[in-house]
Amino acid sequence: MMEMYIDRLSKAERKQLSKELLADKEAVVYRKARRMFYICLVGMVYAGIVTAYDIINQARVFHYFLDGLLIVVLLFFGFKTYSLKRIALNKYAISKKNQKDKPKKKK
Repeated sequence: MMEMYIDRLSKAERKQLSKELLADKEAVVYRKARRMFYICLVGMVYAGIVTAYDIINQARVFHYFLDGLLIVVLLFFGFKTYSLKRIALNKYAISKKNQKDKPKKKK
């Protein structure tokens, strides 16, 4: 996994950056990735319930296949949206750092 700038920040700083990024009007990717991540979590809970139901009722193999496929797809989207959130937060943190480090021009 690639080292990111946000990995070097403390947990409090990351939380503060996340709040600032959510308040930013141009953070569409971060908001959508965050929403998709929560949908994936709800889907994982649903997949677990359905799998337990199939095990209790001794369903056919096809049902287990569908449950497994649902879990794999949700895991894939969960990891991808998590990485999108991290990339968006990292870009925002770097731009914030660059704005702070820019020297002011003297007139």
